Amino acid sequence: MAFITRQFMHSMSSSSTATALANKILVKHVMVINGGLMGSRIAQVAAATDHTVVLVDQTEDILAKSRKGIEETLQKVAKKFAENPKSADKFVAKTLSSISPSVDAASVVHSTDLVVEATVENLQVMNELFKRLDKFAVEHTVFASNTSSLQITSLANSTNRQDQFTGLHFFNPVPLMKLVEVIKTPMTSQKTFESLLVLSKVLGKHPVACNRIKYYYPPGSQLPSRPASPLSGHVYSSRCQQVLGTHVFTVNNTPGNQGSGQPTDAGFRLPLEARRALLHAAEKACLPGRHPFSA
Repeated sequence: MAFITRQFMHSMSSSSTATALANKILVKHVMVINGGLMGSRIAQVAAATDHTVVLVDQTEDILAKSRKGIEETLQKVAKKFAENPKSADKFVAKTLSSISPSVDAASVVHSTDLVVEATVENLQVMNELFKRLDKFAVEHTVFASNTSSLQITSLANSTNRQDQFTGLHFFNPVPLMKLVEVIKTPMTSQKTFESLLVLSKVLGKHPVACNRIKYYYPPGSQLPSRPASPLSGHVYSSRCQQVLGTHVFTVNNTPGNQGSGQPTDAGFRLPLEARRALLHAAEKACLPGRHPFSA
């Protein structure tokens, strides 16, 4: 009797798991737009976790440099196989073989489950990109932006798949940083949202559900180490602040410390690229006195 009960419970558990998986979007093929530092490392992490990846940029030269950077990073990661050099070589070769370059996103997006954009923090550029890809992508393809500051809803509205659009914000350096923000807009379906939470874990990351809020702060002013109120000018995710406690990133643009940023409780600096992106977005995306907006 106990055996039958265990078998029944196992069957019920397997059925529940199968149902849960059926309610998720299976992501195996990933397209990453932009072969820069963030984009190439996102591609690397996806390829290293058994996803096939297409890395897209404007020229073959840029993509060649991206591949070289990925290979160099993989060689560092492969040091964990120090006692087995053959396994290290196999890991590097397998990961690289899973990444294909392309200079034409529209021609390859039809076979993609997930598009991750990691381009310049410019709303018009991103909207034009997503609008074009939306015409060629198949129905189930999910779109995600790695933007650190722009409104996800505004990007989603450039497509006809607002329910399959999220923010998927990685932190630099991507292979090492565990945190990933998964940002849900009011239009994002629960299926899409939960699928990217699952994907983030498959990538070896710690996903945090966010409803990102951004505020304007005058250029040249110093932001507080913690947001005191919506008018304090803090630029970050209120939800992530709650989850991470004092790990709140700030941007400091005082004359003596141009554009530096750091967590309030760790000796770590945001990369220059990230600081400039945040400052650019804060200046371009909002107007003085404007109320904060959410994802």
